[in-house]
Amino acid sequence: MLRRGFALARMKRWGSAAKDLEQAVSADPEDKKANAELQMVRRMLTEQAKDARAHAKCVICDSTRAPSIPTRKLLVKVLQAKPLKPIKPAKEADMPVRATEEAGDVPAPPCPSSASAPTARTYVPRSVRMRGRHLAEVGSDHGQGAKKPMSFYQFEAQWARSRPLDRASLLRRLGAASLPALFRESLDSELLASILQALEVDLAEGHSQNQFAVEVLGSLSRTPRFELSLQSLTAPERKQLEEVLAKLRVEVAAEEMAKLDDAYRPAMNAVTSHVCSSAATAVASRG
Repeated sequence: MLRRGFALARMKRWGSAAKDLEQAVSADPEDKKANAELQMVRRMLTEQAKDARAHAKCVICDSTRAPSIPTRKLLVKVLQAKPLKPIKPAKEADMPVRATEEAGDVPAPPCPSSASAPTARTYVPRSVRMRGRHLAEVGSDHGQGAKKPMSFYQFEAQWARSRPLDRASLLRRLGAASLPALFRESLDSELLASILQALEVDLAEGHSQNQFAVEVLGSLSRTPRFELSLQSLTAPERKQLEEVLAKLRVEVAAEEMAKLDDAYRPAMNAVTSHVCSSAATAVASRG
């Protein structure tokens, strides 16, 4: 420790040297060489502090430095606006014939006599005529308050942040007839299960009519991805489907329920087989 203190003092690292020498002196107070070196280091620390304060004072009180940041004046030349040349009115001879006719400056040509040849009609391409007719039809549709159909991305965003009861209201606003086109490439088992949950909650609350639920289930059965989505339902989801169909079977006509049973028979058969297998497993375990 003493040797390191001497080395640090030779390197003029007074702070570190003072710490090492203080430890050496505390270990051996009779060491005169260590005491002398420690006194010298402390004296150098005091002088170093004085020099630092003097330097800081000189920097602060420097008369050559300006009290504020120098600025430069930026001269901007403003260009004078050029006077506009007066516009001369166009002569009637220079104006096109159609413009003069629209303005009413030149009288319309006299009607040709019956003996003269028929006047040539301006040709309008068929594509232009059809486009004008299409725009007129679109304008009339908007005038009658037609609504723009909802895309699946908009439906998915609203569906994700809605509760089951609100989801049933969303289905009612869209209408059951629009579901096959809306879910043409997007129907999956998760979406089908969420629709079944919304219908079940809505039927339990009594807000929905049974006929609307039948129409929704029938429209889902006409969707291209319906069979794959139906086969991918889990056992609890298929049980939920069975409960919805059981509620509808009480008040809906037998013909309509027969169509739904035919469409959803794979899921119902899977539920029945699952129940049978569970019962068989339970009996086997008891035996």
